[in-house]
Parts: sequence; structure tokens; C-alpha cells
Amino acid sequence: MKYQIGLQILVLGFVFGCMKIKKKDELQNSEPIQNMGAVLSNEDLQIKYQGQPTPNQYKAEMTWPEGSTESYYRIIHENSQKQEFTENAFILENLVGGQEFKFLIEQYSLADQKRLASFEVTLLPPKDYVFDGTVSLQQDLVENVERLFFTARAKVYTNQYNLKIKAKSLYSEFGALVSNFPEGSTASLETVGLSGGKTEL
Repeated sequence: MKYQIGLQILVLGFVFGCMKIKKKDELQNSEPIQNMGAVLSNEDLQIKYQGQPTPNQYKAEMTWPEGSTESYYRIIHENSQKQEFTENAFILENLVGGQEFKFLIEQYSLADQKRLASFEVTLLPPKDYVFDGTVSLQQDLVENVERLFFTARAKVYTNQYNLKIKAKSLYSEFGALVSNFPEGSTASLETVGLSGGKTEL
């Protein structure tokens, strides 16, 4: 009986001695069993906004890397409208500048229809600023926008206030006017006239 126990301990010791034990660092650096690059995530999306001719109208072009797993994708809008496609790119149109637009994107495997990913995406197209009709400033106006539009009917009077707008693009129709005071404006008798504000576009 003593010999049997001793033999079993010897065999177990031999088996454990032949096993290769991986260090903690080796486990972290080893390749995962499943290729996670095939699963789409919010961080994979590349979003590019394209302004349309009408102010505050945009479309968003979304692209992402191709995964090793053949997949199809489903977009589910807030009104439950669905769109399906297999390309790793998608375009959403009729977005309003400065307004959030949310939708759900799902990824499915073509082989077995298994859902691989599902997450919400929030789009926020850039904001445009539009001058249309007569505008008379009552305080300083400072804006940082994507595009600045002056329609043909725009008549902007800054008065004694400052107008400072930073925009990547400026569009102006013929007839638009930016001035300190309306033509013919004069100060009342025996009063100090107002200094015109500073305009920076």
C-alpha cells in the first residue's frame, strides 16, 4: 500500500513537471481565441459631415474597417424604420445642423445570422448661422460655426455692438449688407454720438 501511494505521487509530479506554465505577461500577449476585429464598435466609426446648399442641411458619411467575418448591417431609426446593407459604409441624409440624431446599428454574421454587435450612435452635425432680413444688434454677437450665410435680404446693423463670427465657410448672396447704422442715422441734438461696433468675420 505504501508503494502504491508513492508511485501515484511520483506520476503526478512527473506530469506537472512536463507541463509548460505560462507567465502572466505571456497570457496577456497571447492571441485571443476569437478575432475581435470582426466585431464592430462605436469607436470604429469614422464620421464625415457634408454641408448641403441649404443652410443647416447636412448628410453624414460613416465608414469603418472591414472585418474578417462576412457581415451585414442593420440601421434602426427612432421611428423604427430599418435599412440593411453589406458594405462597410453608410450615408444618412437630411440631417439638421446643430441637432442630435440617434439611431441603432446592428451587425450580423452572414454565415449563421448571429448578431455580433448592437449599439446606439449619436450624430451631431455642425451648426450654420444665417442672416436673413433686417437684424439690429442689441448686444455683442459672438459665434463659432461651420458655415455663415447672408441671404440677399440680409441687412445687418451692428449699432454700437461688436459682431464676431468665426466660420470655415462664408456664403453671401448679392444685395446683403453689413453696416454699423442704417443710412442717414444721426445722433440727437446736443448728445454724444455712438461709436460703431467692431465687425470680425
